Amino acid sequence: MSTLEQVADDLNESPALIVLCEKASAEEKSAIATELKSPADAVFAAAAAADAEPEMMFAIGEASGNIANQVLCLTKLEESKGVSMVLLDIPDNGTYYVAGPGGGDCGDGGRREQVCCRLQGQVA
Repeated sequence: MSTLEQVADDLNESPALIVLCEKASAEEKSAIATELKSPADAVFAAAAAADAEPEMMFAIGEASGNIANQVLCLTKLEESKGVSMVLLDIPDNGTYYVAGPGGGDCGDGGRREQVCCRLQGQVA
């Protein structure tokens, strides 16, 4: 699973499912990576079969840093108090959905339902 820092250069170009878990234990971080592997593999396999770019990226924000802080600011999360999952779509006018502690906000209220459905379709 990619770290947030590894996908930082691509965040402006592609939607991303990001799990911010800098305060989680090593065991929790490992479990999160395991849970994200299946939907990520499915997205990457579909892209490979279609000879196309993946429709979204997947990343884990395991440590505090500049990129994690920017995601927190953009999504109006003051700080990650546990584990927060963010569907961030900067190419689509910065639309986002936050699930987890402090979540439930959407950057573009008119698209909330579509973004939520997309998130549910990618992650079981």
